Amino acid sequence: MTPIQKRFLLFLAGCIPARLALAFAARASGTGILRTALVVLFAVISIGFLTIFALGMRKTGAETMG
Repeated sequence: MTPIQKRFLLFLAGCIPARLALAFAARASGTGILRTALVVLFAVISIGFLTIFALGMRKTGAETMG
């Protein structure tokens, strides 16, 4: 299996289900402090991902397969 195929498989089997589970947890938490905390947490994570992408950081690492 090539590194590209590994990355694609890990994305499909790991990343997408994890994000869907987090989104479902936020939706199922109803209203209140827990939902607000989850929204803030996910917003911070999203801003981090966008910053890494926009500025071209982290070209190497374990999650990028080298």
